[in-house]
Amino acid sequence: MTSTRELVEIPTIDVKIEAISPKEFLIDPSANSINEALGVAHEVIKPRYLIIDGIKSGIYRDVPLDGDYDTVKFGFDPETKQADESDNVKLTEYWGLVPKRFLKPKKDDDDFEYTKKDELVEAVVTIVNDEYVLRAEENAFMMIDRPFIAYQHDIVPNKFWGRGVCEKGYNPQKALDTEMRARIDSLALTTTPMMAADATRLPRGVSLRLDLVKLY
Repeated sequence: MTSTRELVEIPTIDVKIEAISPKEFLIDPSANSINEALGVAHEVIKPRYLIIDGIKSGIYRDVPLDGDYDTVKFGFDPETKQADESDNVKLTEYWGLVPKRFLKPKKDDDDFEYTKKDELVEAVVTIVNDEYVLRAEENAFMMIDRPFIAYQHDIVPNKFWGRGVCEKGYNPQKALDTEMRARIDSLALTTTPMMAADATRLPRGVSLRLDLVKLY
């Protein structure tokens, strides 16, 4: 009896959650949730080769990747970014409602030419360096979901960002700082007692020395 060893490859889909900085996330100012907003956008700096790979694989349109972006207006600390921006591009990915007439028609969409002029549909629009559109397509998710999840550490009514950890700890931290400063000042006076007086009003030959008397 003989046995053979065989290697079988099974394709799988692996979905991971990626943390987004609040500086990279844009939302409708009048919205209190992601689904309530007209749309949301993710602005991020990506290596140029990732976009080129997306163009080669057919995900993005073949557009020039030139142009420039301002890191100061982008909201990042320039010291955390490389000085050479030749290998980086700014990617803006918008998920939200877009007029359907601006989108790329689907191959099986026979009614695309007969849709209403201003009909809004869920879509994804990707822009590079604020100049060129890499893609503009309808949302391909089965439930037409926007792939973002927002977390509020402390929920505040009618406020999308809620109240963060730093905001909650601001007042307690001020109280602790005040107490520590008071303790340090009191410790200085306790260990090194001082007395202020007008030397012109003191009697001649007066001594201000403190003598410690040990009691048995």
